[in-house]
Amino acid sequence: MKQEDENGIALNTEAIKSLLDWYVEKKTWEDAKLERYKWEAFKRFEEFYYTELPIEKRVELAFSRADNLLASYSYYPLGMLRHVIPYCPDLLDTLYDEGVELPKRIENYVAMFSKTVKKMTMGGYNGWNKKEEVSLHQDVRALSVYLSMRYPEKYYLYKYDVFCSFAKCVGYEIVHHSRPDAVNRLLEYFDFCDAVKVVLLKNKQFVKYYKAWLKDNKYSDSNFNLLTQDFIYSVVCHRKPFSHPKDVLFMEANSIMDTINRQDHSTKGKNVDYAKSDRLKRGLGKDGEQWVMQYEQDRVGECNVKNIASECDTAGYDILSVEDDGSTPRYIEVKTTTGSIDTPFFFSDNELKFSEMHKEHYYLYRLYEYGKAPRLVIIHGSLNDVPAYPVNYKCVVSE
Repeated sequence: MKQEDENGIALNTEAIKSLLDWYVEKKTWEDAKLERYKWEAFKRFEEFYYTELPIEKRVELAFSRADNLLASYSYYPLGMLRHVIPYCPDLLDTLYDEGVELPKRIENYVAMFSKTVKKMTMGGYNGWNKKEEVSLHQDVRALSVYLSMRYPEKYYLYKYDVFCSFAKCVGYEIVHHSRPDAVNRLLEYFDFCDAVKVVLLKNKQFVKYYKAWLKDNKYSDSNFNLLTQDFIYSVVCHRKPFSHPKDVLFMEANSIMDTINRQDHSTKGKNVDYAKSDRLKRGLGKDGEQWVMQYEQDRVGECNVKNIASECDTAGYDILSVEDDGSTPRYIEVKTTTGSIDTPFFFSDNELKFSEMHKEHYYLYRLYEYGKAPRLVIIHGSLNDVPAYPVNYKCVVSE
């Protein structure tokens, strides 16, 4: 049964109650699934952000427990904020001004951040003058952390892929699904969480137990926003085993030499049926692409993933996806083998050039042991940094 609230959010309340039963049963409040670091991060912010210290020191201390929320491979919003805040002390005040509508605040914040970074780049800060473009990393996911820490009773921690997955669990159709709607999607998520929270708070016994847990640990969650976020996150990430491997390895392209066996992969002296090999690899490649398509759809939602290779084989990559913010592009080249991680694979000159032009957004998805229990290594960066050996030559024979 779906009920629509004052914000137009229609949820299957029975589905949420069923999920809450699971959450209450499984939650020990002391186990790792609780992700206690979130409560610690909010507690640290409260302790240090409102002091009389200089703003750069306040930011450093207030967000010192927030790395799990504001940093991951190739994603460094907190690191960028720490760089920029000494040069623009009023930056967070712009975002935190509740007298201005949130979309306008976000627009002003990003514009101010971008303008400051450009000035720093022009001045040669930290070697940035060598870069044509410096990534800001200030997406709506990062902004939701800044906002919810400052106003924990009003905002929620946000991840687009979590929103997509939980919405499916409760039969909710996301309205602002397209990439240009990132800010509106964030606002929709806040309204969505408010509606979910109404259902959660009807379990009075559980709420009483949660309040006691907060008191025992000297945590604060006066409006139960962190509880709501943890419930949504736990359902998505802990209720069911993933259909894809949990031990996915992420690495930068220039570090792969340290992790993949280095050996001579030349074909000299071997009798190879290249026509047969090519047919087999093409079929395996298509299977690998479909596997990665499903992996990405689980990660960021079906509407944000497109199989480019099925339409064009000269694009320089196979799959177009997005980062966790739901808008930043992720160009994925898929390389699949049935053998181990060090089984050789091939890439074209076109793929190499594209990866170099778009190295900030380019990913090699190395899928191996396919056909057994597929394993995945995700490598970020240019193919120039991946160890390779020339094996093909182009020649022209004329009369």
